[in-house]
Amino acid sequence: MTSQSKAHIFYPENHDKKQAKPAHLFLYGGSWAIRMPEWIYGSTKDSAEEGRVAITFDYCLKNIQGTDVKASVGDALTAIAWVREHTKELGIDPNKILADVFCRSSFSLGFKYD
Repeated sequence: MTSQSKAHIFYPENHDKKQAKPAHLFLYGGSWAIRMPEWIYGSTKDSAEEGRVAITFDYCLKNIQGTDVKASVGDALTAIAWVREHTKELGIDPNKILADVFCRSSFSLGFKYD
């Protein structure tokens, strides 16, 4: 992840990292200008209570770093790649990673990992 990024990780109760769990990644849109990871902690905690490793991220945003949409989306994709690179240490099944985007505007992130 970039120096601006930070992962906020919520584990299922009694999570044994040797027994990989599905992951649920939460990205927030806010037109890539405003938001804080704490605003969706309720959803991340609910996902962890349902047995998934739930993660949300800090990443560059227009109102904080003065960046454009490309930089924000790039940070978000880098965060997803970081999760995929660290599945073993996080106790995540690399074949069961879901990414949700919370945003009122309509956009989508299309990505594929081989």
